[in-house]
Order: sequence, then C-alpha cells, then structure tokens
Amino acid sequence: MFTNHSLAVFRPTHIGRALHGLARTREVALALVTLLAVTLVSLRNPSFLTAGNLGDIAANMAILLIVSIGQMMVVVTRSIDLSVGSVIGLVAMLVGVLQRDYPMAPTSLALLLGIGLGAGLGAINGALVTLCRVPPIIATLGTLEAYRGLVPLLS
Repeated sequence: MFTNHSLAVFRPTHIGRALHGLARTREVALALVTLLAVTLVSLRNPSFLTAGNLGDIAANMAILLIVSIGQMMVVVTRSIDLSVGSVIGLVAMLVGVLQRDYPMAPTSLALLLGIGLGAGLGAINGALVTLCRVPPIIATLGTLEAYRGLVPLLS
C-alpha cells in the first residue's frame, strides 16, 4: 500500500516549480520569439549578423533607449503620452532643416536645439494636462496630430 509519505516522491520539487514558473514568464517567451526571428532573418539574409549591421542596429536603438527612459517616467506616474513619436519626428525635422539651411552651424547648436524643442513640446503637453486639466490621453492625442501635421508643413 501507498502512504502519503511514499507519494512524496511524485510531488514536484521546489526546483521543478521554479523552472515551471520560469518557463511561463513573458520574458522567456519574448526571448524565444526574438531568437527565432533573428535565426529566420539570418537564414534569409546572411549579412544580418555582421558586425556592421549589428553596429547600425545598436546605433538606431540609442534613440529608442533615450525616449523609453522619458516614457518610463510618464508610465510610473500612471499617465500616458501618445505624442512621443510625433515629437521625435518634429524635432528631427526641425534639426534637419537647420542642418540643411546652415550646414556650417555647430553640431552642439543642433543638439541643444533638439533638446530644447523636445523639452518645449513636452512642456506643452504637461501644461495641457496640469494647468488646463485635460486628460493625458486626450491632450497627447491632440498634440500627436498637431506635431505630426507640422512635419510636412516644415519640410
């Protein structure tokens, strides 16, 4: 006959439960999907995993990392900002127009202009939310369209 003590062998161990919990996390699933995507793209295009391409990917990720830190602050305060992409586009267009029209302008001026414009556009969003009491989703949805509309106008 089996007793409760003899069935203890068949109960999951702490390690087994931990591994089972780990396998169910979103992070592991995302890592596996990313690994699968990289593998498939690499098989299709062998130049994908070259040092030059990985360097380009890392350089292009820098702006997303910077923006995500700012966006994290918005999310931590339990708010939302839908206009982030439009702010990036408008600031990039304005800095690009500056560089086109004044090619001898120092890079530091373009950098300061970009930071100032981004801060100013963000301040407009903040003023709409705090001073005018517009809900963040409505305010940033409106500024998303306004900023996006200015890009073709300026180009």
